[in-house]
Amino acid sequence: MPSVADLQPGGASIQSTFAWRARDAEGVVCSGTMAAGSASEVASSLRDEGRFVVSIRESASGTADVAPRDRREVRMKRDEAIAFFRQLSVMLEAGVPISEALDAILRQASENGARVMIGRIQEEVEAGEALSTALARRPRSFSPVVVSLIRAAEATGSLDVMARRAGEHLTKERRVIQQVRTALTYPGFMAGAGGLIILSLLVFVLPRFAAIYESRAATLPLPTRVLMASADFLRVQWWWYLPLLAGIVLVAMAWSRSDSARRHIDGLVLRLPVIRSVIIGAMVSRWTRTLSVLCSAGVNLVDAVSIVRGATNSPSQKELWDDVEGSIRDGRPLAASLEESALVPASVSAMISAGERSGRLPEVLITIADCSEEDLEATVKRTTSLIEPAMIVALGLVVGVIALAMLLPVFGMSGMVSG
Repeated sequence: MPSVADLQPGGASIQSTFAWRARDAEGVVCSGTMAAGSASEVASSLRDEGRFVVSIRESASGTADVAPRDRREVRMKRDEAIAFFRQLSVMLEAGVPISEALDAILRQASENGARVMIGRIQEEVEAGEALSTALARRPRSFSPVVVSLIRAAEATGSLDVMARRAGEHLTKERRVIQQVRTALTYPGFMAGAGGLIILSLLVFVLPRFAAIYESRAATLPLPTRVLMASADFLRVQWWWYLPLLAGIVLVAMAWSRSDSARRHIDGLVLRLPVIRSVIIGAMVSRWTRTLSVLCSAGVNLVDAVSIVRGATNSPSQKELWDDVEGSIRDGRPLAASLEESALVPASVSAMISAGERSGRLPEVLITIADCSEEDLEATVKRTTSLIEPAMIVALGLVVGVIALAMLLPVFGMSGMVSG
């Protein structure tokens, strides 16, 4: 992470964060935190703003780089986090002190876990902690990217700008996630619906045909006998089949938590011909936008890459960013590090290389992210249009095979009667 001194204009060192309480011209008590070299600097700044100082004290926790995690907190939904940063940005831009802004957001919040969380954040900020420290204590709700933006804003005095940028970043991430879910939801729905239809045919429809064939003493062909045996197994012997299925599910869940399982699943998903383009498109859109936001906020490239790596759960992406970080530390440019990965399209590496040569890397990264989102949207529509008829045809073939197997004895009996 960049130090506070690195983010301060002119390289000036900031020694401490101070919690202050003061009264404005109307006598209203307000509070907040300020980074300064001494308490006298804080008092001078407050007097210049027309405030009357009540108390100033140094906050040791406000300078902490990493806060202990609060495991009691519920997770704030992404939409709630977006609304939180948007409201905070608007009020800070209007000149409202951060403690009053948090109080206003708290009063507007609905009665749920998010309201409790905002209340605790407000209490911690009013007690002298930096906002970034309070957010870092809640990693389930606020990603390392958001925390880094707020920490950079506190060091440079641009909290209103970074709060707005954090809200925009979360909004873009939500859009990408929704696009990927759209691409994967329809095939999952069709597979589930098809499985229920097939199960209903085997359990409820096929036994009626079996009773007819038994009463006629008809000779059943092999496909029909196999189908009958499967139906009898599902209908009569399900009582020991369910514990077996539950055991398989539990073993699979335990295995899926291991590193080897994550690597195998991740590699399998990235080898699927249609899904691969959607996943890589979402990856590129997400990490280019994250890098752009962090670099624009003043975070150096090595730390930005480290944050990107920590924000992903994909083993393939973690390996990519491990290699990129090591390469950058060795003095190689970002584009050269990305060119060697199969997860990064050649066109993306070429544009990043041009951005590095021109000194406009953040602008180029945000352009790539926008283009990737547009391409991802088109890919999702194209993928859905391809998967839809394929799933319908596959389901029709399975149902047709079952129907044919059920009707084969009928054709045989018809031939005997006509003969």
